[in-house]
Amino acid sequence: MLSVHLEEDLRDRLKTAVTLEKRGLSDYQVLLPFTFPDGDALKIILKNDSDGSWELTDEGHTLMFLSYYDIDVESKGRREFADKVLRSHSIEDRRGRLVMPSIPEDELAPAVFTYAQGLLKIGDLSMWKKERKAREFVQKFRDAVSLATGKRETVFDYFDRENDPRGVYLVDSLVTLTNRRGLYIYGINSEDRANRAAISIYHYEKLAPSTLSCVIYGADLGMKTRCRVDDAADKTLSSLEVVPERLEQYMKKLEAA
Repeated sequence: MLSVHLEEDLRDRLKTAVTLEKRGLSDYQVLLPFTFPDGDALKIILKNDSDGSWELTDEGHTLMFLSYYDIDVESKGRREFADKVLRSHSIEDRRGRLVMPSIPEDELAPAVFTYAQGLLKIGDLSMWKKERKAREFVQKFRDAVSLATGKRETVFDYFDRENDPRGVYLVDSLVTLTNRRGLYIYGINSEDRANRAAISIYHYEKLAPSTLSCVIYGADLGMKTRCRVDDAADKTLSSLEVVPERLEQYMKKLEAA
C-alpha cells in the first residue's frame, strides 16, 4: 500500500516518526513531528491528481496561522521573502493555499520533506514582528538608561567574567555609582526576560550582597511573575518613560546614603 510504503520511506529519510492518515479515496494527512514557532502543527495533505501524479497542500493553514499574529505577508519585505522560499521549495501560492503540484509517486518522500521545510520557513515570519519588538525594546531601554546615568560608568550586557564566564547570569546594565556601589538594571518586556532577571538578581545577591538591583518594566506580566520579580528587585520602575527622571533620583539617593 502507498501509505505503508511512504511512511517507511519518510521514516528512513527523516529518522523520526511519520504517520499517514487516510481521509478519502485518494487523500492522506501527513503527520510529521515538526511545528511552527508557537508549537502549532503543520498541516500537510497529500492528494492524488487525475493524471496519476500527486500534490501536497496545506489547505490554507500556514497563511491562516500567520494571520493570527497579524502578519501582513503582502508587505514588501515579507512578500519577497515568502516568494523566494516558495520558489526554492517548488511551492505555489494558490490564493492562500500553498501547493506543491505534479509530484511523481517515486519522489513523494523527498517532496514531503522539502514541502515541510518550506512551510516551516514561511511560518518563521511569525517571529519577525516579535523579534523586531524585542530589538526595539532593548534599544529604548539602553537609550533611557544612558540618559539617566549620564557620566556614570555604564556597561550593557554585563556578566561576571570570573565567576560566570559563560554569561549565564546576564545583567542588562551595570551602573557604577559615584560611591562605587554597583546597580544592576534589568529591562523586562516578557515572561522569559522576567524569569531570567529574577534568577540573575538572586545569583548576584548571594555573590555580592552590597550590589543593588532595579527592574524596568516594558510590558504587562502575569501576576505571579510580576510578584516574583518585585520580591527579588530592590527597586522597580513601571515603564521606560519614567526612567530618565526616576532612575536618576534613585541613583542620587543611593549615592547620598
